[in-house]
Amino acid sequence: MVNGVGDLQIDADIRIPKLAQNKGIALMPLLTNLVGDTWQPEAVENVAHGPPERQENFIRHVLAVLRDAKATGVVVDWEQLDPAYKKGFLRVDREICRRAS
Repeated sequence: MVNGVGDLQIDADIRIPKLAQNKGIALMPLLTNLVGDTWQPEAVENVAHGPPERQENFIRHVLAVLRDAKATGVVVDWEQLDPAYKKGFLRVDREICRRAS
């Protein structure tokens, strides 16, 4: 995640989904708030506590990327977040999990 509106930077090798499928390997992309060498906690915090439509757009985008990649799950690595926003992070994570299953 690269900014507070939930935009994603996707650094994927387009060959990986097919390889994983052919070899029977579960594909689980990494969703992180690391951009270059810098953690972007505000990006996650602004989505988690932003307007519901911002959260909805982010969740839909993440799910679409996972679906397109034929992923079986996602590994979330959000770091340097303010613990005061914990409920918001969990709400977004739970909604992604609920809809993905």
